[in-house]
Amino acid sequence: MDLIFIIYILVAFFVFISLIRPLVSLFRLWNQARAAQAGVSTLDIIGMKLRKTDARLIVMSRIEAIKAGLDIETAALECHYLAGGRPLKVVRSLIAADHANIELSWKEASTIDLAAGGDIHDAVIPDSPKEIDGSTVTSDKATIDGPRDIRNSSC
Repeated sequence: MDLIFIIYILVAFFVFISLIRPLVSLFRLWNQARAAQAGVSTLDIIGMKLRKTDARLIVMSRIEAIKAGLDIETAALECHYLAGGRPLKVVRSLIAADHANIELSWKEASTIDLAAGGDIHDAVIPDSPKEIDGSTVTSDKATIDGPRDIRNSSC
C-alpha cells in the first residue's frame, strides 16, 4: 500500500511540473515585457504560443523598439515573423536608420526584408552602407528591380 501511494505521489509531482513549466515561462516573458513597459499582454503571449510563434523573439523586438522610441505594434511584429521575416533585424535596422537620420518606415523596412531577402540592417548602417540586390529573389511575387540604395530612396 505504501509503494502504490509513493508511485501516485511521484506521478502527480511529474504531472504538476509538466503543467507548471509552460506557465512559468509565460510569466517570465510577460514580466519582462511589463518591466520594460512594452505593453505585451498575457493573452498576446498565449496567442503567440498557440500560433507557434517565437514569443520571446517578438517580445524582445517589441522591447527594443519601445526603448528606442519606436511604436511598432506586437501584431505587426508577429505578422512579419509569420510571413517569414526577421522582426528583430528589422527593428534594429529602423533604430540604426533613425540614428542616421534616414527616413524608413516599418512598412518599407519589413517589405524590404521579405522581398529582397537581404540584410536590411547592414544597408542602413551609416559607416558601411550596402546595396540590397532584389533581383536574386526567385518568386512570382513583385520584387524590387535590381540593386537599390535605400538611403537615396524617394519612398
